[in-house]
Amino acid sequence: MAMRLSRRRIARHAAEKLLAGDTAVLSQVAAYLIESRRVNDADLLVRDIETALAEAGVVIADVASAHDLTVTLTDAITRYVKQAADAREVHLRTQVDGSLIGGIRLRTPDAEYDASVRQQLRKLQAMKV
Repeated sequence: MAMRLSRRRIARHAAEKLLAGDTAVLSQVAAYLIESRRVNDADLLVRDIETALAEAGVVIADVASAHDLTVTLTDAITRYVKQAADAREVHLRTQVDGSLIGGIRLRTPDAEYDASVRQQLRKLQAMKV
């Protein structure tokens, strides 16, 4: 029986390979998860890989907005994340979510920022007595 590797160890290995330009490691990790019957760990493993990448200065950020982002806004968000996370490289994963009404929601491996109109309305509603 093969030794069970920890998620963090797998994540560090995958991050090192990705940083070296080896994207084949993703197929290898997927095969390992299937073979070891740990498919349920996939979401957590992705998060751990993104955390390991962030520790190496490469941040993957999720950005949700009510509408498609303009190039100017995309550049501004990238600069903000670079500075806030002290990253050398930032990759944005964008998603349009009409339920936000307006504004954006930004999530990095170690922080979350919600500047959506929906969130502002929730805050106002919570203040209501």
